[in-house]
Parts: sequence; structure tokens; C-alpha cells
Amino acid sequence: MRGAKIYDMDEETVDVKRWTELENVREYYRFFKKHEDEFG
Repeated sequence: MRGAKIYDMDEETVDVKRWTELENVREYYRFFKKHEDEFG
């Protein structure tokens, strides 16, 4: 959602971050980039 605050609950201190900075989002990105030729 545009303008939504995203809280990173995985840090020692909860922090507001952009969704592209979240480690779980980055992990999905790496997975799909690694296997992108399998998605047509």
C-alpha cells in the first residue's frame, strides 16, 4: 500500500524500513532470480 509504514520486527530494535530492505523480501528476490528461467 502506498504510504504504509513497514516495521522490521526481525531487528533487535524495531525499525521502519522500505519493503525492499527487508531480508525476507531479498531472499525471495534471490530465489526467483536464480530460477527465473524456470518461470515462463
